[in-house]
Amino acid sequence: MSTFAPSIKFCRANSIPFDTISAGLKPVLHRVLDTFLGEEESSHIGIVANDAEIRDDGSKWKPVWRHETRLGHDKALSVQEAWKEAELPCENGTVPMIVFIGDGVSDLAAAVEADVLFARRGLRLEEYCVEKIVPYLPFDTFADIQRKPEAII
Repeated sequence: MSTFAPSIKFCRANSIPFDTISAGLKPVLHRVLDTFLGEEESSHIGIVANDAEIRDDGSKWKPVWRHETRLGHDKALSVQEAWKEAELPCENGTVPMIVFIGDGVSDLAAAVEADVLFARRGLRLEEYCVEKIVPYLPFDTFADIQRKPEAII
């Protein structure tokens, strides 16, 4: 059983914003989140990703790249933008903690941008963290990730 949906519900119940930062395409990600969570629950998840122009009949898709990079999306830049957004409503310079969860090549640049980094055990991001001595917390499922905010709360 997936631990993703219960983790998203935990975040919402505790007023923890959850955004998806992806090198994929927004329309695909919307569909996946709607399928896994239902449209109501997924509507509370922000998606920061490449977009697509889609013909009305769905017969042709044209990617709209977010940035001029190899993957079309510089996730490190998106995390930096999230920092700036998070700072705006904060009083006394207290900025919320930014947690990044990743697993692959498209996550490497963003890995050093967050306060807390979770890297899926045994995949490329974890290898990178070991090679470059980047602090991280390994995870296998979202249940592993959920334990960290539970401890902080």
